[in-house]
Amino acid sequence: MKKIFISFFLLSCYLVYGQTSTHEKPVSLLINIPPLTINEQTQKIMPNLDMSSIEKEDEEDRENGIIPRFGYKHEVSLNLNNCGEWIELPNGDKIWRLSIVCPKATSINLLYDNFRLPVGAKFFIYSSDYREQLGAFTSKSNKGDKEEKRGFSTGLIMSEQIILEYFAPKEVEDEGIISICDVVHGYRGLGSTDNRGGVCFNCSDLENINAVCDPSFTDEKDAIVLVIGNGNRIFTGSLINTTANKMHNRYYIFTYWLNEAFTPHITSWGFYWHYESYACEPSQPYNQPPLIYTPGTKNVACHWSGNFALVELDDDPGLEWDIVPYYLGWDRSGTVPTGKNTIIHHTGGDIKKIASTTAHVTTDFTTGAWKTEGGFFFYTNRPIVPKLGSEGAPVLNSGGKLIGHYLTNYEYNCSPSYCNDYGIKFGKFSEAWNNSWASDSSERLKDWLDPLNIGVTTLNGRRDCKEIIRLHRSYPQLNYHAVQKIISKQEIPSGVTTSYKAGNEIVLEDGFHVQAGSNFHAIIEEYTECIPSSKVNAPSQNDEQNKEFAFQESKSQSIQHQFSYEFKLLPNPNPGTFQIETNFPLSEISHLKITNILGITVYETTNITSNEIQLPNSVSGLYFMVIVIKDVTVLTQKMIVQR
Repeated sequence: MKKIFISFFLLSCYLVYGQTSTHEKPVSLLINIPPLTINEQTQKIMPNLDMSSIEKEDEEDRENGIIPRFGYKHEVSLNLNNCGEWIELPNGDKIWRLSIVCPKATSINLLYDNFRLPVGAKFFIYSSDYREQLGAFTSKSNKGDKEEKRGFSTGLIMSEQIILEYFAPKEVEDEGIISICDVVHGYRGLGSTDNRGGVCFNCSDLENINAVCDPSFTDEKDAIVLVIGNGNRIFTGSLINTTANKMHNRYYIFTYWLNEAFTPHITSWGFYWHYESYACEPSQPYNQPPLIYTPGTKNVACHWSGNFALVELDDDPGLEWDIVPYYLGWDRSGTVPTGKNTIIHHTGGDIKKIASTTAHVTTDFTTGAWKTEGGFFFYTNRPIVPKLGSEGAPVLNSGGKLIGHYLTNYEYNCSPSYCNDYGIKFGKFSEAWNNSWASDSSERLKDWLDPLNIGVTTLNGRRDCKEIIRLHRSYPQLNYHAVQKIISKQEIPSGVTTSYKAGNEIVLEDGFHVQAGSNFHAIIEEYTECIPSSKVNAPSQNDEQNKEFAFQESKSQSIQHQFSYEFKLLPNPNPGTFQIETNFPLSEISHLKITNILGITVYETTNITSNEIQLPNSVSGLYFMVIVIKDVTVLTQKMIVQR
């Protein structure tokens, strides 16, 4: 049945599988519990910042070309056992809470040296007035396993005081581990108009316009992310395609490297998606875009010679609410670029900006154009003006393909008192591809971005077919198209045009709102193939173009014959015993989970041998079943148990 309907029953936290957080309310908001007792055990106050020393350090960083920081890291050791307050609820559930205060902070974010939640437990972080909230984080947020416990990071709360809340239902026997090693005390917040150190909101140079203003890069801008490195420094990265496309289910960000030792798991890095304005005219501070954060990555390749890094995300970004990713195409030929060259970046930590130049490329260093030298491109007279925070940003050729990444501004023809001109230095993608300094795959790109060993010189970008699109806090795009379903709590601002298209249903949940003066359409429309890149291929050898065309053609044909998975629960309602009726083999189910109305798991299995299921000791009420097929497709159903 195909339908569009409005649902005021909050289903969001039960419809999501494998996400960073469930976007539900803290338990303390849903039940009546005493306020947190404030004492030295339950409230940790960080020291006041010595801003004169910090500004001196930041000035030295700028002079040395070091990526800017937005916050100061307080080293701490805070966990569930040595601080905070535990209370036990009448039904046996337990809640732990802790307050952290950073005086005069623009933001607070946390780094963890150990983080592990048992199945059924939930962890929340929110400002003291509840206006900003993160969570719930669940066992799906765990990195590593019981034997290899790993760290974690959580995003920014724009407040001087935050509350941490851990909820453990009485059924949970395992102890959770939440061990905080750093409290990042923000002093230049994203979204601030304070331009000290270059971290600001909408204060970029005039050459940089809002990314939405250039319609020729509608796809590519969705690949760009603001990277939080080491918990307190900012730069830019881009989600990048591979010759395997989605067949390997691996998700890579190409970016800048901080010249650190090779570390397999980088728990202190996080990524902000779609941090951009929906309007072309300069945005005002009250129009600050929401911050959509995903943590967790591991380093697969990096090298100091070109300051590049390729990091692999722990999770599929497309499973998170509000993230509609695009995977950049690339050109590794090293050919001197012609036509329009473009940089998309978070310059100075600003919202996503774009700048282009059509100057011809030359090897003449004095003509105000590109120069190629070794592993770098140079550009003089700076018609596109990156600055600190732009490091790692992709440079795209006229075909929209990545050819390099921004490294630094530089001066040349200098005397002790005067510099003739300034320039910009970009690392060549072709050099990073098969780095001449590389000793193995950990120092080059080709092993990771061409896992099929096709040998193509260029690769188109891609936007995956999405079974379900979930929208909440992000600014609306022009068009969303899901294979099955769109679930939305978005607010459509005045003056915005957007359309929801889905193959089966569009669910407008509580919180969805269309302001007067906007243009909104909801359409049920079959979706049989992914959105192709509208960009033409950049110049390359004919045999390489043929290889790429054949590969893309094969992928497109497979998508056009995409199978639609369906299942039913019989009977429904039922007494706790029921059967699953599917149009696909049960062996394709990689995970099945049933939760109650509180989100507590009452049944879970990864080995389906029978279509009959019995819920032990289940009580009457509403339940939710989540089925994951081949670790990719997620299906959900409501079920009512009547005893």
